[in-house]
Amino acid sequence: MSSDTPPVVPNYRLLRRLGRGGYGEVWLGIHNDLEQPRAIKSLRPGRFSATAVERLVREARIMARLPPHRNRVQIHDLIRTEVGAFLIMQYVEGGSLHARGILPWEKAARYVGDVADALHEVHAQGILHRDIKPANILWDQVRNEALLADFGLAGAADGPDGGTPGYIAPEILDAVSPKCDVFSLAATFYALVAGAAPFATSSLRESIADAAAGPQRLVAALDSLPRGLRDTILAGLEPDPDVRPSLDEFVHRIRGAHLQTLADQLQALSRRQGANVRLDIAVQTSPDPATPFRPATWEQGTIDEGQGSGEAIPVASARIGDLVRLEIGADADGYLTVLNLGSAGDLQVIFPNPQKRDNHIFAGQRHRLTVRVEPPAGTDRAAVIWTRAPNALTPEEWWVRIEAGQLLAAPATEATRALAFVLHEVEEQAGDAWCAKVIAVSHKAAPE
Repeated sequence: MSSDTPPVVPNYRLLRRLGRGGYGEVWLGIHNDLEQPRAIKSLRPGRFSATAVERLVREARIMARLPPHRNRVQIHDLIRTEVGAFLIMQYVEGGSLHARGILPWEKAARYVGDVADALHEVHAQGILHRDIKPANILWDQVRNEALLADFGLAGAADGPDGGTPGYIAPEILDAVSPKCDVFSLAATFYALVAGAAPFATSSLRESIADAAAGPQRLVAALDSLPRGLRDTILAGLEPDPDVRPSLDEFVHRIRGAHLQTLADQLQALSRRQGANVRLDIAVQTSPDPATPFRPATWEQGTIDEGQGSGEAIPVASARIGDLVRLEIGADADGYLTVLNLGSAGDLQVIFPNPQKRDNHIFAGQRHRLTVRVEPPAGTDRAAVIWTRAPNALTPEEWWVRIEAGQLLAAPATEATRALAFVLHEVEEQAGDAWCAKVIAVSHKAAPE
């Protein structure tokens, strides 16, 4: 069988090859009866040794152990024939991030966050991926999300080494831990925004030596990024795993810097184009419904992780499980929309209430919104937007469009589709028709 001839897989017709590696090939196949597309991984011609087949079976077993996750490619079946084994997987239309070339940092931050979410559950099962790189991350163009793929080198934390030059952690030959995957994820983030792997790709030895020297020389390639994102990438590429952040810390810092920059953009637009309307926001907290609300404690200092040019955001303190009340007033009649830029990377419309869509506010009137702070610990940003005219969409319609990825405006805000939509909407209105203000709520676990 020539290298261009698709293998024969029972009950599938193979259309075209999607990619190939050292041992395997991935083909696009269609199930004969169900007419469903699948990505089918097989061994390359001439590679059908017993060891290679067992390696593919091992990959299938690892994938089957993992719970389903929207940001990780799912396995559907493993088919064995007299000529080898075939791994039947979810087909993701959009190709790899490697094929997409250099990405705006907003997209890269979103996709790295997606992969980190999937990787968290992989680590929880005691498994390391060991080969995170742009070529092993697929782009779902329908949902505008990234999915982690290719578990060919994955294994237990105490298993054999693995990785790709340019992305591999320098300690890989001495000590394997989840922080090896953090290093590779940081290297992937670097490659997505800089266009090349951060370290030598010629050989494993040269890559390890290059990575062990530290990331100082890489700073110039990251100068165009917001300061918080640049520093986070460099922290993830720290050669000492004891200093390198954990996966949770790494993704928290990425999303924090990203959301802060978007909040900066919203406030900058408000200052430049917004109405001369004063928004007043007070924050109160209570540990439970039976306890009276008290004014929140405001932390010393403010958040400023963006480019340094935006207005710093005041930070109120809360504990996980607290009730947090936002009391909002405006000195002009209009309409309110309140968004929560969540520390977990999500975005919620918390006002208007889905059960009561009226968000009209009168001058001098106070609106009270009460929410409960849920895990994990982090910092959420509440964006309060006043508009002279009502928004055209209900909250439900916002969510439908957000999840469908139809709210993409300028590339600078594409990564968080809901916020991109808000900016797009308000820019279409007259220059004095809206204004916005952002505050943050830092929530931590209560002391034991």
